Amino acid sequence: MAADFAETQARIQAMTALHEILHLAGKNQFSDYDYANTVAAMRGVTAPTFGNVRQASDYWNGALETACKPR
Repeated sequence: MAADFAETQARIQAMTALHEILHLAGKNQFSDYDYANTVAAMRGVTAPTFGNVRQASDYWNGALETACKPR
């Protein structure tokens, strides 16, 4: 059980690090809104209206997690 917990925690920490590092990618800094709007555009849909930055963060983070799942 402890090994499963450690593996889960490592995955969560790695995804969090990747999420935050991507904000600093390139010469510009990108907001959660920027990434959320990009995900919506890639999906061919209108971006939802986000009530706060956490909602935008969760929206694009879901796409990030899907893209990073082992295949």
